[in-house]
Amino acid sequence: MERESTIAQTARLTPLQANLDPVTGFVDRRWFEAALAQPQSLLTRGSAGLGVIAVRLAAVTQPRAEGGLSVRDGRLLIAAEVIQSVADKGDLAARIGYDRFAVLTSGDAVRLADTASGMVAKLRVTGISASAGWASSGRQGGLSAALKSAERRVRASNGLPRAREESAARAVVAVRDAVAASALRGEATGILMQWHHCTPERAGRELAYQAHELGLSVTAMARLLVVVSAGNVADMPTARGIELDRTVRLATYTAPSQPAWTVEPPNAANVRMASQPETAASAFDLRIAGRYQAAAGRRGSGGDWFDGFILPDNAVGLVLGDVSGHDTLAVTVMMQLRSLVRTITGRSEIAPSEVLRRLDHRLIELGSDRLATVVFGWTHTDAAGHLMLRWCNAGHLAPVLITSDGVATVLPSAHDLLLGLDGKTQRTDLTIELPPGATVVLYTDGLVETRTASIDDGLARLCAAAGRLANRAETELRDSLLSAMVAPDSPDDVTLLAVRIAGAAGFAAQRGRGIQVTSSPQLAPA
Repeated sequence: MERESTIAQTARLTPLQANLDPVTGFVDRRWFEAALAQPQSLLTRGSAGLGVIAVRLAAVTQPRAEGGLSVRDGRLLIAAEVIQSVADKGDLAARIGYDRFAVLTSGDAVRLADTASGMVAKLRVTGISASAGWASSGRQGGLSAALKSAERRVRASNGLPRAREESAARAVVAVRDAVAASALRGEATGILMQWHHCTPERAGRELAYQAHELGLSVTAMARLLVVVSAGNVADMPTARGIELDRTVRLATYTAPSQPAWTVEPPNAANVRMASQPETAASAFDLRIAGRYQAAAGRRGSGGDWFDGFILPDNAVGLVLGDVSGHDTLAVTVMMQLRSLVRTITGRSEIAPSEVLRRLDHRLIELGSDRLATVVFGWTHTDAAGHLMLRWCNAGHLAPVLITSDGVATVLPSAHDLLLGLDGKTQRTDLTIELPPGATVVLYTDGLVETRTASIDDGLARLCAAAGRLANRAETELRDSLLSAMVAPDSPDDVTLLAVRIAGAAGFAAQRGRGIQVTSSPQLAPA
């Protein structure tokens, strides 16, 4: 967990879907090089060294001679799964070329060499020949230089020959496995095309993006989607992969030097963020820690989910929802809504109320007869450099705001309808300034509702517990709240997302202003 909270966090400062390889789900070379350019003090803690492992595959550059594109893509998928399995959980893996991969990891020269040789050996077991090189940042004078050195070692190897000891039978099995992996990815892409009414390219990229966000390989994510779509999720242990446990440093904001927001009437959904130069006067981090915790004794997963993602204009989208039911259909609808939120949002040009209005229409179109509660919003800086949260709540429990002085408050709610009832209902956007050091907590009813007490009593318990934990790290706050609020034998799923505003330099003068929430009803679309 230590390595995951450093390398992976910092590398995800600017995760845009366009920077993911659509075949493997790994980050591309541009994203990888941006991560290498980060200060090493941010990437690792203590005395742990950093290094880069480079891998080049053999026999993927001539697809026509060996079964076509499906075999080529299948080998890339298998290679990515192997590399991901050998690397540590918090390492950053990238596809940096047609047949080349790289991994940013920590450790000394012995560990780097052992990991590199382990990747080559495990790839060979699957029928894929490869060469690998490694380099430590300390010896090379930086991570960018280490990548170049590792790639030079790969080029200096023996020309990537096919392993002569591989039998004909092994070669046949390798091709068969590659075709199967490619077919599985194609089936999952087709499912996403059906769910989102989109092109194969868009669906393939969405599959890669979901795999990256859930920490799964693309083949594992594809298998999960296929099983969920077929209605067999309770019989598959991999379905537990839906249970998210995530801690990410999502973004570092700086105050804009000009007004950041304009509204274009008459449609309140047309809220646009202008492109503005930035200053370092008021810089702070936004970090999330979330967990899905299944009900005691229940197999499979329910309809709870959470997500946090960066929009192209650097706003951060936050969502937490709950689909009714605890069966396969609930899981299927949940996965559809989770990816639909990202598809619909696109940019913060669309107000949260409009995002939920469109999501409501899509849920009704699915014809599942399931209802869902969702709270969705995004953060941004205003003209004065204050961090603002703009959100809309579709029948969900209101967020709780915990200030650094230990005051926990249930935020107001517009009491909008939940999703799946009436696609024409009016929805309301709420806006609040987030004070420095504050934490916003989103949660499902399993956190506060019990058979012996009302939700109001549960909310009072939540605020009391949250106030005592105000200055704990976001991960500790998340874990402690779950322990304090949820009994081990709880009959309901619980999902909690803690969003911490940290490093808020320049905001001390804003304390004492109190909580001020403004609302704006969504106007009818033009």
